[in-house]
Amino acid sequence: MTLSTAFLFTGSVSQIPIRFKREYHKKDLIVAVDGGANILYKESILPDLIIGDMDSIQSEVLDFYQDKAEIVTYPKEKDATDTELALQYCLQKKIAKIVIYTTTCGRFDQLFGLISLLFLARDFSIPVFLENDDFEVFLANKKQTLSGKVGQIISLIPLSEKIENISSEGLKYNLHQEQLLRNTTRGISNVFSENKAFISFDRGDLLIVMMPETEQ
Repeated sequence: MTLSTAFLFTGSVSQIPIRFKREYHKKDLIVAVDGGANILYKESILPDLIIGDMDSIQSEVLDFYQDKAEIVTYPKEKDATDTELALQYCLQKKIAKIVIYTTTCGRFDQLFGLISLLFLARDFSIPVFLENDDFEVFLANKKQTLSGKVGQIISLIPLSEKIENISSEGLKYNLHQEQLLRNTTRGISNVFSENKAFISFDRGDLLIVMMPETEQ
């Protein structure tokens, strides 16, 4: 069976995102990344997999899920974060899309680590999204259609030195076959001028950050 989406819950998530309740289907995969199992337990959601070094999952939660979910335990001293291990697991499955639920709170280094994992997934041609009800973050394809609402905030952030020959349509501040440079903030806080936008570029690594529809 082909799974359409894998939903990964990291330990920083303190509530179930509204978009998960809207997007989840029974054929999808639910993965608790170590302490991410705590919020699933609180909300009576059964994960398919719990993975990590088990240093942040509550003991009663781990006991409860022992015979209800697959549990993969790693040593505390290792060369990858629990989220990377969970992502690697999912990349080996027949999955079309991976969503990692996380927050921007806590350790800043962990946030950058999550962004670096977007490149790992790209090698497998599987789109990965960092999400919460406060944001959606992903690597752009060289030709990308984006759905939003008029006035919704979107930022185009170069991760490579430059984005070459980038153009956009459907945004308030469009680009026209230009270069978007990493050492500027030109791509920050653009907004949708239509409900559909389109971007294209020839070369570079471009991060898309979309804020909630209610943000202005």
